[in-house]
Amino acid sequence: MSSLLTVALLPLSAVYSAMIRARLSAYQRGWFSVSKLPVPVISVGNLTTGGTGKTPLVELVCRTIAGEGSSCDEGTSKPGPGAKRVCVLTRGYGRPNPSSQVLVSNATEIFADERQSGDEPYLLAKDLVGVAAVVCNPDRVAAGKWALENLRSEVFVLDDGFQHLRLARDLDIVTLDATNPWGGGSLLPYGRLREP
Repeated sequence: MSSLLTVALLPLSAVYSAMIRARLSAYQRGWFSVSKLPVPVISVGNLTTGGTGKTPLVELVCRTIAGEGSSCDEGTSKPGPGAKRVCVLTRGYGRPNPSSQVLVSNATEIFADERQSGDEPYLLAKDLVGVAAVVCNPDRVAAGKWALENLRSEVFVLDDGFQHLRLARDLDIVTLDATNPWGGGSLLPYGRLREP
C-alpha cells in the first residue's frame, strides 16, 4: 500500500473505530433496543470483509436444522416429523432496492432472481428449495416478524448477521479466514476488520 494511501486511510479507520465502539457501547448499555423473536435465532457472520465461507455454512446450518429428527427416504425431500421450518434472513447486498423486503423463496418456490435479491440470497434460495425460506430485508426484526406470520417459521438463520445487533440471537457462529483470521489487525478501510 502506498504511503499516500496509508496516510489517507489510517485516519478514516480511526473514525470508523470510534463509531463502531460507540455503537457497541450503546447496545451494551441498553441505549439501543434489542428485539427478541419467539423462536430460535442463529447468526452466521464474520469479523472481516471478504469470503470466509459464510454462505456454505448458512446452507449447512439450515440443512442440519431442517433435517433434525427427519426420517427422509433416499431420493425424497420430504422432511420427517421432527423437521423445523427454517427461514434465512439476509440483507441481500447488490440488489436495486436495498431497503425493501423481498421474499426470495418460501422454501418451496423461488419468487425472485439474483438481480432482485442479490447473488447470495438467490444462491441460497436455489440450493435450499425444500429446506428453508429466504427473505431479504435490512431490517431483520421486521423480516422475522413477517416470516413468523406468513411462513410460520420455527427457526431463523441470519446470513452475515454478526454485526446486526438489533435482533437478539440464541447462537452466534463466527467464521474466520484461516490464512488471516484478524484481517491484518486494522479496521476498515485501512484493514479488513469490521469491528475491533
